[in-house]
Amino acid sequence: MAAITDSQCDFCHSDPAVMAATPRFVTLHHFGLDHPQFRFIVEKWRNPDTLKFDHALHLGSPTIPPLPGGAKLDCGFCHQPDASGTFMIPVTYDKNCRVCHSLQFDPKTPELEIPHGSTDHVLAFLHSLPRQYLDLATRKHSTDPDSEARSKLADIQARFGDADMLAKWIFLSSASHGPQVKMGEVRGAGRAIFPGCAYCHEVKIAGGTPAVTIPEQNTHWLSHARFSHWAHRDISCEKCHAASQSRQTSDLLLPSEETCMECHSPRGGINSACTECHIYHNPQVARR
Repeated sequence: MAAITDSQCDFCHSDPAVMAATPRFVTLHHFGLDHPQFRFIVEKWRNPDTLKFDHALHLGSPTIPPLPGGAKLDCGFCHQPDASGTFMIPVTYDKNCRVCHSLQFDPKTPELEIPHGSTDHVLAFLHSLPRQYLDLATRKHSTDPDSEARSKLADIQARFGDADMLAKWIFLSSASHGPQVKMGEVRGAGRAIFPGCAYCHEVKIAGGTPAVTIPEQNTHWLSHARFSHWAHRDISCEKCHAASQSRQTSDLLLPSEETCMECHSPRGGINSACTECHIYHNPQVARR
């Protein structure tokens, strides 16, 4: 079938009488002429994700260590397009964060790490610490595994107190407050020591038990538009996403209408037809 043209879209969208019946829309003729500002900007949408993340810090701070091989951390390390090239694959701790953010809670025993991804697994790990230290000493062929394990536990108890205090630190401490203030800082080329779950996550106490809020990653904000990252692969990420200026996770790092018009307009020379971003919409009629 023949492709939809702008004149066909204008049949409704340039008619004030038709648009008056649909308050969500405004009268317009062409993207480069009178297209309204994107709704997420007008309505000041915010990202509801509770993960604590500072893009500006990760992209510009001198304290961020180089990646394995010496490369500098950039957008492409964490944000990779899916197989279709349309959306970005969700970021994960194991693939993207672990390389810099260690889960080593005991600097003297780097072999032990806090489990990630499950509150229950973390609590079970902490309750089994005596066994964890004993098994580790055995695997390392210690001459006296029991004595070494007891010594490790004594060090932990001297720093944090009993098991409840240790759990409280693990879940609620952060780089800015808690028993080990600033413990999570990166100095030199090493990885940050685990500062506490609250350093990155929202942690709540429900019935005396800590609960870590699962991060919420939205891979598709503009559900009625179509976009391909692959088609824009030659444009720098920062051109459309002002990540280096963002300090809050709630910042919605999407481009404005003006940014898109730099290319998608008569002066930019790139196609700016309605169907470049929108799919023709025809309301579904209920079957009788």
